[in-house]
Amino acid sequence: MKIIATLLISIIFISGCASQQTGSEGNKSVPEEQPAPAERQFPVTIGHTFYSPNNFEVNVGNTVRFLAVAARGTGVESSFNHNHGITIDEYSINAAVTSENTPTIVTFVADKAGTFIIYCRTCWDGPFGQQHPDIRATLVVK
Repeated sequence: MKIIATLLISIIFISGCASQQTGSEGNKSVPEEQPAPAERQFPVTIGHTFYSPNNFEVNVGNTVRFLAVAARGTGVESSFNHNHGITIDEYSINAAVTSENTPTIVTFVADKAGTFIIYCRTCWDGPFGQQHPDIRATLVVK
């Protein structure tokens, strides 16, 4: 009987050690899959004196997509036919926005944190030059 009890205790002890050893090997660090960066899409209307909306907030790593149109009466569809634009110097973006109906799509990855000014360099290059009203928006990348 003592032999059986000793044997049982030995088996329990050995199996406990074996499961602890296996458990520690089973807990090896496995890199988790990182989720794909989020895409942030913003419809934007650009008028002679405004961006609507005029504040955008995204996270570092987000893909940013502006779907920009000219305000009614200011695009190629009107007699005014004035080009607007989206310029963000720090991201080397300078896109003309000409249509009231077909968005100009501006896409980039927000890979720099900070607060960035969006302005219309296209307006300055147009018939109004530097006398064009200063229109600005803000991009905040956290």
